[in-house]
Amino acid sequence: MQVAGEFSSRNLADLAENAAKRKAELESSGLRSGRFNYWKQAVGRPPFEDPVELVCQVVEFASETQAARFVRSLKAEPGELSTTAVAWLPAEGRAAAELPVPATINAPPTSRVFRLEATSPGPRTTLYVAIAPAGRFVQSVYMGTSPGTATPDETTAVLSRLAARSKPAASAR
Repeated sequence: MQVAGEFSSRNLADLAENAAKRKAELESSGLRSGRFNYWKQAVGRPPFEDPVELVCQVVEFASETQAARFVRSLKAEPGELSTTAVAWLPAEGRAAAELPVPATINAPPTSRVFRLEATSPGPRTTLYVAIAPAGRFVQSVYMGTSPGTATPDETTAVLSRLAARSKPAASAR
């Protein structure tokens, strides 16, 4: 299954507990708009493995400086990380942590990697987030499964491939 689309700062802000405050934060950061591609793995025959879900996203900022500042200023907080992408996690039982960028992956030098978890209600969900500025854009990959078999290495590898394919577009002004 695959879905793609566009979003605004308002769309991201609507995922937050205080949408008006989050919208103001995103707009003051220089965020203009974004595009996403969501993919969910088709599972085979029983017994079913948990499908991998992937959101690749590119967000446009007014300038390179604003894009870089946005990535640098991200905090390992569930409320912030869950409203920087078209991704959804239950509001309760969430936790976030920043992880080291995997050394075995040729990631963009300014990449950051996070783990975002939700433990209730229902089964544990773990998302890995890899994010990096690319010119006046910010590229991010949110990858996960329930109960959580995706890895930071896999997520960062997808971001690295995305960055390598879009280098000319990312540096366009």
